[in-house]
Amino acid sequence: MDRIILVVSDIELGDGTIVDDFIYDDLFSSFIDSYLIKRYDDIPIELVFNGDTFDFIKTSHKGEYSRYITDSISLHKLSLFTRAHPKFFAAVSRFLRKKKNVAIFIYGNHDPDLAFENVQQKLKNILKGNVVFSGFYYKQGSVRIEHGAQLDLIYKVEKNPLIPYKGNLILNLPFVTYVIFEHLVRMKQKYPVFEAISPRKLFLKRTPYLSKQLIYSNVKYFLKTLVKIIKNGDDPTYKLPKGYFKKITSRLISRRYDVSFDRVISKFLKRLKGTDILILGHSHKAKEERVKHKLLINTGTWREEYILPKSGNLLKPKSKYFAEIIMAGNKVLGARLIKHKSINKYLDLDIFKEQMESG
Repeated sequence: MDRIILVVSDIELGDGTIVDDFIYDDLFSSFIDSYLIKRYDDIPIELVFNGDTFDFIKTSHKGEYSRYITDSISLHKLSLFTRAHPKFFAAVSRFLRKKKNVAIFIYGNHDPDLAFENVQQKLKNILKGNVVFSGFYYKQGSVRIEHGAQLDLIYKVEKNPLIPYKGNLILNLPFVTYVIFEHLVRMKQKYPVFEAISPRKLFLKRTPYLSKQLIYSNVKYFLKTLVKIIKNGDDPTYKLPKGYFKKITSRLISRRYDVSFDRVISKFLKRLKGTDILILGHSHKAKEERVKHKLLINTGTWREEYILPKSGNLLKPKSKYFAEIIMAGNKVLGARLIKHKSINKYLDLDIFKEQMESG
């Protein structure tokens, strides 16, 4: 063994407001510290943040959500993150004090702002260590690590993550991001945990009031959006790839909000040459499984999320996972999904329903 690769994803660290879903600063710090003990003193460790580390998407810029995101907007949001979560940044900085360690950031659909050079430099200055930005994926030997959004049609970024617009470079965002800005964030502000409970269909079945509101607001929003798309044909933020609108409309009108791309992932892994292990995030569903002779690991999520049981109304917090890969050169000696800790703070669905219907 000459090094260890650790992978976490979907932390979605935000600005500390009601739309910030990361509440586990202490838990994350304990994970980092578990690899800073004497046992690992002489072993280089690569800590891979596999996308959606930061929640730039749900974070406003001075109370507004611009369609045209420049690096100055992203830098402002990053400063909000450092203020809201000093323990997180301190933990990563502590990890990087060991000179052999490195932090690697992969772009996700919640943190495409990492593509800006100024944002990368600012984050390097904050963390004060060996920090690398690897784009949409990271490859070591037969191990491929990527967030997964590029395999999901409605989140996929076409071509370059940055595009020129009126003399500036702006983020080249998938259309669903603007849906979040203009529509879903308002629902999130009103009902903070509505999209943090799964299975989503069961949750909406148990909350008919919310279900009706979503159907009405989704249809109303998309009718207005169709008009805007027609009127703004030359605007790059209104461009849609083939089949995109049908796909996203189907998801929102049918209330099928859960990311379901297992079949796509299996096909992708089977045809990947030179890859025996694929590590993903995006779906927020931690799992480890074999796809023929290859290994698929999903590291789940570190944000605040709950599981609704088939019977009963106690919402169980999702456990937090990470992947550990033991390497010798480009050879994999071992790879596994590890549960860091379970969380015992349960929520009562009935209380949420009462608050929702009274609000």
